[in-house]
Amino acid sequence: MNTVIQEALHDVLHPLEALFGTGIEIHCGDGHIRHCFPRLAAWIADHMEYVVLLGLKTTSCPRCEVPFNKLGDNILQAPTRDYAAYEEIKNDVEYGTEVEKLHVRRQLRAVGVNGDQIALCNLYGVRPEALHKPDLLHGIYKGIFESTMQWLMKFLQKYKRVESFDEVWCSLPSYPDFSPFHRSYTQITQWQGKELRNAVWIVCSTLAVALSQPTPAERAPFAQVQRCIFALVNFIFLAQYRSHDDETISLMESYWQEFHKEKNIFLEFWPSNCARNKADKYE
Repeated sequence: MNTVIQEALHDVLHPLEALFGTGIEIHCGDGHIRHCFPRLAAWIADHMEYVVLLGLKTTSCPRCEVPFNKLGDNILQAPTRDYAAYEEIKNDVEYGTEVEKLHVRRQLRAVGVNGDQIALCNLYGVRPEALHKPDLLHGIYKGIFESTMQWLMKFLQKYKRVESFDEVWCSLPSYPDFSPFHRSYTQITQWQGKELRNAVWIVCSTLAVALSQPTPAERAPFAQVQRCIFALVNFIFLAQYRSHDDETISLMESYWQEFHKEKNIFLEFWPSNCARNKADKYE
């Protein structure tokens, strides 16, 4: 199936190669006709679509070669992916021995790449490593925020605060650009983009009320989880700015660092640790 998809992509995008060199006259929105040279510079998609488009493993980053077990860490530097080099390796061993092919497959799997040929690598002027562009819906709302909320619900379950959280969640009144939720958080199974945006707006205040009047033993974890969520929400708000300067970028970096610093409060609820805890229970 992946081979068919790659062949179809090549057939659809191949005509762009001619326009890359000769250009085309385009009627622009201001009424002028300009001689333009179209470039394939971005591809907006969710992660699983990038996996198919770029021939990656599902646990791989499209932009860099960060190891799977480091995806949750705040790694600031990792080798940038070189898709052209991957294709050269595949082509060099196409007529090699089975031992050579096996060695190449292992080499590529080590950096999260499968053995499929990538159509975008065979198109002139296209840099596949630059096509991935983060977007608010897939990268932040349905990615980071939704995953963090799943950890938060497990945290609230541990301290028996889910009922209080749901009660506050449903009691908030409507105001401009905010539609109140008529179902509790735990009753919502399918999230839409607008609902996730509204959830970001109210999660800090809802959490503050749900975690009020802690016992002495609860004060430290309750404070840490609120710092974590507060940092993430502020990062999300800043990410929505239409333009940035040094100050806003610095603020985003500081909130991002703060989120990663405090998110270990959820460590026991991460999928790998949950599975390990269950296994230990039955040993």
